[in-house]
Amino acid sequence: MSTKPAGGGTHTPEKSWRDYLAAVRPVPTRAILAAIVLLGLVLRIAWMVADAPVISSDGAEYARMAEHLLHDHALVGNFEGPEIIYGPLYPVLIAGTMLVVPNSETAAHIVSLLSGTALIAIVFLIAQYVYGRQTAYICALLVAAHPLLVALSGSVYNEALYLTVLMAVVYWGLRALELQRRRDCLLLGICLGLAYLTRVEAFVYVPFFVAALLTAGLLRKKACAGVIGWAIFVAAFFVLASPYVAFFYNHTGSLRLEAKWDMNYTMARNRLAGMSGTEAEYGIENDLTIKGPMLAPSEFADGTPYPHTFMDKLRTLASMADYNKWAIYDDFLSSEIGSPILLGLVVLGLFRKSWSNRRVEHEAVLLVMAASLTFIMLAAPAAAFRYFLAIVPLLLLWAGKGIDELRHWITGSELLGSGRLSFPNLIAVTLQLCAVAPMIALSARGVQKEGFFVAERSSTALAARDAALWLAHYEPGPKRIAVRYALIPYYAKGTLIGLPYGDPEATMRYVAAKNVDFIVLESAYPRLLPTIGKWIAHGIPDARARLIYDRTNASGDRVVIYRWQTGSGG
Repeated sequence: MSTKPAGGGTHTPEKSWRDYLAAVRPVPTRAILAAIVLLGLVLRIAWMVADAPVISSDGAEYARMAEHLLHDHALVGNFEGPEIIYGPLYPVLIAGTMLVVPNSETAAHIVSLLSGTALIAIVFLIAQYVYGRQTAYICALLVAAHPLLVALSGSVYNEALYLTVLMAVVYWGLRALELQRRRDCLLLGICLGLAYLTRVEAFVYVPFFVAALLTAGLLRKKACAGVIGWAIFVAAFFVLASPYVAFFYNHTGSLRLEAKWDMNYTMARNRLAGMSGTEAEYGIENDLTIKGPMLAPSEFADGTPYPHTFMDKLRTLASMADYNKWAIYDDFLSSEIGSPILLGLVVLGLFRKSWSNRRVEHEAVLLVMAASLTFIMLAAPAAAFRYFLAIVPLLLLWAGKGIDELRHWITGSELLGSGRLSFPNLIAVTLQLCAVAPMIALSARGVQKEGFFVAERSSTALAARDAALWLAHYEPGPKRIAVRYALIPYYAKGTLIGLPYGDPEATMRYVAAKNVDFIVLESAYPRLLPTIGKWIAHGIPDARARLIYDRTNASGDRVVIYRWQTGSGG
């Protein structure tokens, strides 16, 4: 029944705010995702500009590989000889970018930025497929804004690429196991091939997905589809992997998928024998016998001085797992990932609701991936935090689900849904923010103060870069540089000859035998290599060593460079 206002006509009841909201056209999914991706890109560019003035030592190797690929068509980095440790995909992409942006450092940053930003979209697709669109938005936001992933994408580490292709493996793996489309199996093989070309340990997922596809075929009563699916998957993987396998064969003389196992095994046995991390990687005996495989990777690519029967290897893996377990425990509780809040959200996301049969299948894949990454960390010769990075997107997937479960928990409450409180959704959003904000703040503090990303803006790195650029100007062209890390050879455009872990006299004979041109000593590393501290303090006691550079910056970081003259007497 209408009412007549004073001026005549029919009175229309005033609309509530809910009516106006209902009339607003929903924003398309792609527009929301694009906005989240843009946010992530802006944050990553900001980190790159403000917090990554110097390339990482690891990134220096990949950038140098890209330079050699582009100009010399050879897979060579800062080290002597062919590069058999670092995967080729990251430098290949950097080399491709250098066709547009000639500077390898800038090109490497662009590849990392684009790779890390693409991770946002891929995590969105996984979350939408497994949990639904609402959760997918939350997961994408977490990946876009998480400080650890922002810092990774704004820096030069191949994990920026590896995380993205590995999550693409997860997405297409989930799709392929449905056995609905053969192209899903093809894309799974392609993505796993790319992951292998980024980090060779990814090949361990080939047998897992073969078994999973065959099992899915039996369970779904599509055995033929399962067989065809794994055949397509395996064929796609080996088509991509075969050039790298051929590269290994040409440089090691054996047919293999990797050249790191014997190196890692030797370093693990060194650690278990009581050596420090540096000695295990770079140690020499007094007779110059090499103990540390990082001094001569090609010599350890197909051999080890330790017994290496199957049982020896199994016992070593078990011993390293016991050795590394507390370091991995600390990684899971690290403020850099936003723990313990993150882990609380993960538990909530996994276990607040019972699982349907479909979710059991999906979570099984995610949990196997997480378990395999944890195993790789446990079995590593050194439990470096960077190995932990690959598991972070999976944790954020489950955390995003946990955040969405908070909303369902509040809005589904009988108390809040009964009309006694007017804004249950507002309460839910507030609770979600109260969970996310401290997690992001914890991670930001950890990344800024404690993370390994600090090294890229440290006064130590700046001093090393300045010294390297001086050396590049002092002697342009090829040169052999005995130094601790790859940063100085990269900027100076020289070949890295690793300074060994040994007493000063043995170290002297080693660098002389390697025919070095320069010896670079940095005050930041005497704890790792005691000889550096002795030589910085007292000079190199050899007539062949002539001091040409000695500078200390305002932070007390000192870099000393000696010209090594091979023609002089010792």
